[in-house]
Amino acid sequence: MPRLKDFFEAKKLPNGYALTLHTGANLITNYVNTPAVYCYLESDKFNEVSLDLRQALDLKELKKGGNFYLIWPYYKKGVFLKIG
Repeated sequence: MPRLKDFFEAKKLPNGYALTLHTGANLITNYVNTPAVYCYLESDKFNEVSLDLRQALDLKELKKGGNFYLIWPYYKKGVFLKIG
């Protein structure tokens, strides 16, 4: 099964996503264990990339529940700024 990082590197979009909430915290520390993945996608290509990602990872679109969330950023670029 392809990994999320591999998908974005293959699409030439290394900065086109950001992990958030417990998923992002798990990158810093391994004390956080969550069954759900929360991922921001660039708003400019959200529809195109989300469709490709769902197909590549064989994700099913659900009306309710689930464990993989694709998030459209409210502030288009703010979530992708590298601070610190």
